[in-house]
Amino acid sequence: MKKQLIRALLCALLLGGILVGKPSALSAEQVAMDGDYTSSGEVDVDGGSGWSFDWYTFSLTLKVSGGTISSITQQFTQFPDDTYSDECQSKALAGLRAELLGKPATVSAVDSYAVDAVSGATFSYHALRSAVLEALANAPEAANVTRHTVTYDLNGAPDGTLTAEYAAGDLVEPIEPVWKDHVFTGWTGVSLTDGSFLMPEQDVTLTAHWLNTVTIGAGGSKTIVRREGGYALRATLGGAELPPSEDCLCLCALYDGAGRVILVRSAAVTEGKPSYADFVLDEVQTGWRAKVFLLQEDDGLPLVRSAELRFADAFPDGVYSGSAQCLSDYINYLVDVEVTVTDGVITGLTDKTLRTPMSTRDRECYAAAWEDLYGRILSGKYAADGFEAVDAVSGATISSNGINAAVCDAVSEQRVPMEPDDAEVYAPEGISLYARAYPVVKVKDGTITDIRVVPARDSDGEALSAFAAQIREQQSVNLPLPSLIQDDAYSVASLIDQLLYGKGVLNDG
Repeated sequence: MKKQLIRALLCALLLGGILVGKPSALSAEQVAMDGDYTSSGEVDVDGGSGWSFDWYTFSLTLKVSGGTISSITQQFTQFPDDTYSDECQSKALAGLRAELLGKPATVSAVDSYAVDAVSGATFSYHALRSAVLEALANAPEAANVTRHTVTYDLNGAPDGTLTAEYAAGDLVEPIEPVWKDHVFTGWTGVSLTDGSFLMPEQDVTLTAHWLNTVTIGAGGSKTIVRREGGYALRATLGGAELPPSEDCLCLCALYDGAGRVILVRSAAVTEGKPSYADFVLDEVQTGWRAKVFLLQEDDGLPLVRSAELRFADAFPDGVYSGSAQCLSDYINYLVDVEVTVTDGVITGLTDKTLRTPMSTRDRECYAAAWEDLYGRILSGKYAADGFEAVDAVSGATISSNGINAAVCDAVSEQRVPMEPDDAEVYAPEGISLYARAYPVVKVKDGTITDIRVVPARDSDGEALSAFAAQIREQQSVNLPLPSLIQDDAYSVASLIDQLLYGKGVLNDG
């Protein structure tokens, strides 16, 4: 009997029936050990009927740091054939991150905080939530070692204080807080090296330091001015028809609390939608106010519309569009994004990229890059002013760089919010990755309003854009082909003709 028992145990060991040293699953209240944990998930809306756009699989990576959930990322392993499923998964992941990041790395925390599914993405949300629970349940319990507390004293910010626990020797990367109408300038309380420090054998308190902004009145309205080596102040004239910039002058007068003029600054009006003038005020104090005057250059008389001038934030709230090209020996497509800015911080990111020119592999890489960068860019840490590229996703570097470049393009120096646009956008479907160039055409009210050309690596993008501009101006593709880019220009003209055939747009019929 004893020999039979030993033989059975040996067989179990050889066949993997007993895993020596494997930690048991976490209980609901146990905290997971710091580290990265993976799991997989599946979304199957149709219950196995075989509709490809209702079924896909993904892998999920959960990062635990300081006993809290610090990162949730996912990557498709079986990519859906439709962009709707992609959008649902993005929406669900963003909702789950908002609920769980910074919460204790326990099963009970997930059960407590991740309760309500994201509207419009219920199946994706439940699949992601289940994957998070699976990753946590299979994680080892945090070692029973002495842990010390990092207290984040936000120094007046609404959240008050935040805490996290670390073992001595752990690498701590302090959070970067956000406070409306304030600029975060750093932490004191410990010496940082490259933005991090090693946890000592004692509790640590970090105190946030802020640069206060000042609210000043102007013509009955209010504005937030923000320090950038002084105070940057933007006066805007939204939508008004102005004379040429050389024929008008914008003046800003700064008054102290007693109504005395402190200084007067002048600036040229920058044309655009809206037009604006920027001023740098060396010193502003609470209770001071400013007035802006828009004058005719020739006679010094104020313009009729000048009363509509208002102050805007150094970076005006609004929605901005940007684009960038992803190009390599085997990749060629255009990234399009819309960026929402609120109180100077990037608060919204919408993917407008057309998937039609992409291969299946490109779509998969792009989705992985978008999911990861989307969450990080919308973490509240990224100001629109001086946006810095987010670290690329491993395995999707080109897509990551394209998304970063498109966001940078959206919040570039022009800083003019986009206007609502209900135009139709056309791009060739199933185009070869080795095509010499292809156009993306925008049509509104039966007229071509914009043509962007995505060139190949060796194409002259500037010359092709100039040729496309001629097509837009003439509303015709029957134009002489530039000799130096004849093949590329012919390709662009032919594709535009195919895209708009029968739509009553081109003058050529």
